[in-house]
Amino acid sequence: MTYLEHHVAGSALYNSAPCTSHSFCHPNTCVDPLEELFNWALNYKIQILWLKGPAGSSKSTIIRSIIPRFLNAAIPIATFLFSTDDDTRNNMKQGRLAATLAYQLIQVIPETLPHILTVVCIMFCTRRCQRAA
Repeated sequence: MTYLEHHVAGSALYNSAPCTSHSFCHPNTCVDPLEELFNWALNYKIQILWLKGPAGSSKSTIIRSIIPRFLNAAIPIATFLFSTDDDTRNNMKQGRLAATLAYQLIQVIPETLPHILTVVCIMFCTRRCQRAA
């Protein structure tokens, strides 16, 4: 777990200080996108949602606004909030995206721990072997 924790982008978590200090949707705004996201979480068989758009298009604001509703409904979530202002969360290098999502999955779905650790061990051993060659 230490290897995984070392690569987590803590500031990309929805409940981190940098993320909670930012804006949320004002009441009675973004109603349609928020409702669409909530219905997706309840009804879709596809378990991964990648919210994409240009920088500054309110993606993080929408996600921060819907998360309390997910938590109240006991919907397990894992997020990675990108930011152009933070080197640990402005790209997908160094495995931070995967490590951050995996870390959160272990927290909300503990049964994933052995599977995630197996993958981490395989990746770590593969990298060590490649470096030695």
